[in-house]
Amino acid sequence: MHYYNGVLTLLFTLFVFMTQGQEIQQQSYKEISRLIDSYSENDERAIVFVKMYIDKAKNDHNLKKLIRGYEEAIYYSKETSRKLSYADSAIVTAVKSNDQDQIARAYAGKGIIYYYNLRQYKKALEEYLIAFKYSKNSKDGYLKNKIIYHLGMIKSYLGYYKQAAVHFSEAADFFEKNAKESLDRNIRYNNESGYFNSIYRLSTCYKNLRLYHKEDSLINIGLERLHNNNELVVEFGYFQKGKGIQLLRKGNTDEALKRLKLSRDILITNQDYASLTSVYFNIGKLYKSIGNRAESLNYFNKVDSLVNKFWFITPEIRSSYLYLIDDAKKNGDTERKMYYADQLLKADSIINADFVILTDKIYSEYDTDNLLEGKNQEIRDHQVILYSSIVAGLVILFFLIWRFRKREKELNARYQEVLEKLSTSKETISFDFIPPRFI
Repeated sequence: MHYYNGVLTLLFTLFVFMTQGQEIQQQSYKEISRLIDSYSENDERAIVFVKMYIDKAKNDHNLKKLIRGYEEAIYYSKETSRKLSYADSAIVTAVKSNDQDQIARAYAGKGIIYYYNLRQYKKALEEYLIAFKYSKNSKDGYLKNKIIYHLGMIKSYLGYYKQAAVHFSEAADFFEKNAKESLDRNIRYNNESGYFNSIYRLSTCYKNLRLYHKEDSLINIGLERLHNNNELVVEFGYFQKGKGIQLLRKGNTDEALKRLKLSRDILITNQDYASLTSVYFNIGKLYKSIGNRAESLNYFNKVDSLVNKFWFITPEIRSSYLYLIDDAKKNGDTERKMYYADQLLKADSIINADFVILTDKIYSEYDTDNLLEGKNQEIRDHQVILYSSIVAGLVILFFLIWRFRKREKELNARYQEVLEKLSTSKETISFDFIPPRFI
């Protein structure tokens, strides 16, 4: 129903535009955006309207809208090469605008393409670190937490699950709070997407840390809250994958297979091949556990096929080659064994190279920077405490001096009063009179 309403809206808007003979310059950004929003991610039919938006922004010399146009082009382009081209255009335009937030956002956008579409972690990290530097003084909480989330992704890939969990937990708290508070549909959608992605990644960290009760809790939250959500379909697929892996661990293979196949179908439709590779691996692992050799080999070879196409390599995916080598060895297939052994060596070389380069880079350019910032903050905190103590000490000292002088003045007055009374008295004065003590 949602789809048909979108189509009707699109046709109606097009009819209005054609009958009124409006030119691009006469159409508002909002009207063009309404046309663009009728399509789903990677649907290149939207590009014709995206180009209208970009052309209008260029003619208006509106750099902010032009950046938005390039971001839309990235979202709707199917080919990764075109996504990167539009990302470069967004960066160039953002630099021209001299807006630190826009520059950070543009670099983060390019990093996302390298990470999710190409799994080129080194290049992704380079873009994220540039984005991080530009966002350090930003007041845009969404932007800062988006970058924190993506740096968490790199740390998770490197196996630093405790550190990554801190990133995801921080980002999830921010996104959840802002999703509840925002009345704007797009802002709410972005924050909801950020929240569910963050808790899914956090659940993965908990799984790798063997904190299964925490993992289970987050997966259940995701499934319950996304069950009837038609907008965050990919995120729902992630949680189905997580549930399938959880059930496989518990030995419930029938239900696990249902969940993993549902996740598979969602990820294929949305062309999330990196996550799909992991799903194929777990389905292959499941079939192997129940003795279905043919299907297990089928899915492990699907993993190999995607690796050859995209070179998505993780320690989990690496394990599929161990299964394939073992099977080839048992069945005396030397050719297959040599091929899979060669693939395993390539995978190991990529993982080892990534680990060394990424670990060094994220420590030298992010963690060290954060440690220095933390140390400087600590120094500033100590200075505030010291200055506060000095001011408080001076206030107390002035108060004591004031109180002392006040009491001295009062006692002197009383003493003079007594002397005056004594001097006017007709009675004989004893010379052993003792004046009051200062207390």
